[in-house]
Amino acid sequence: MVLRMLAYIAFWCLFYWGFERFVSGSESRPVGFWDLGGFWETFLRALVFGFTPAIPWFSLQGSLRDLEELEPVFANTAQFEALRSDLRQIETPLRLIGVGVVGALMMLGASTLGAFGPFRGMGGIASDPYVSWSVLWFLMLGWVLARALWLEFKVARRFSQVGEGSIEIDLLDLTPLAPLTRRGLRSVLMWVIWFSLIALFWIGPGAANPGNAFGLMPLLGIAVVALVLPVRGVHRQIRQRKGEELTRLNRAIRAERATLGDFQTRSADPHLANLVSYRNLIDGVREWPFDMGTWVRFSLYLLFGLGSWLGAALVERILETVLK
Repeated sequence: MVLRMLAYIAFWCLFYWGFERFVSGSESRPVGFWDLGGFWETFLRALVFGFTPAIPWFSLQGSLRDLEELEPVFANTAQFEALRSDLRQIETPLRLIGVGVVGALMMLGASTLGAFGPFRGMGGIASDPYVSWSVLWFLMLGWVLARALWLEFKVARRFSQVGEGSIEIDLLDLTPLAPLTRRGLRSVLMWVIWFSLIALFWIGPGAANPGNAFGLMPLLGIAVVALVLPVRGVHRQIRQRKGEELTRLNRAIRAERATLGDFQTRSADPHLANLVSYRNLIDGVREWPFDMGTWVRFSLYLLFGLGSWLGAALVERILETVLK
């Protein structure tokens, strides 16, 4: 599967690289990156463009594998087959085209305002081939990025819906729900890698921009949503089932106490003691299917992403100081 993903990324990288050479007709001029005749900037742009559509593809392949592991806890086979069919055609082509167009226009607007782009304003597009190509680059990146985010959201929400109504839960054994948490962690890792690739654009003289720090905010937001959304439905079911079970046990404990006499009789009654012990066990059930290992991996992924951004900023500052 990893080899297939690498082949997918390589295909889109070669597509982008060839397309850039066809459009520009000359070496690109590097702006705020390693000044090596544009080779590294072209390579990095191609890598970002190739990796972005690979995110939902890789996530979907992993989700299908996670679904197979969840099959034993499905309420019936029909629901399992329906979900598997939905994942293979999670969105209509027409809607994906619309999402891509919206993303391309939003990215173009952001680059025009100077938030992400190497140019400010639109005045130099006609006179500068590099700026013209940059506009096209941001349109293409906005297209693939919006589609990737939308597909990730759709798959995660579908898993959430399934977890709320189609999966049978044993409150005392949440380990069968591990594929849901793995699905979220896999998505977090893919987006952390994407943001780390973007951080490489910071390296190079002239790339300093304090506004780049705001790029950390989308990383944190996407990471939290990617982890929580797939398990939101099963969280709701756990909380509901836990509340119902606690209500039933409280009622049983009150009824058992009413049939007993003094305190010594109650404390010696094994049935009441078992009810109280079982109630404490249910009360201690966690409402999110996350264990310590999940939080450790999630924290390490975020640290990796934040470290790449901070490391890129540090290298950028060093280069700025040395080359002045």
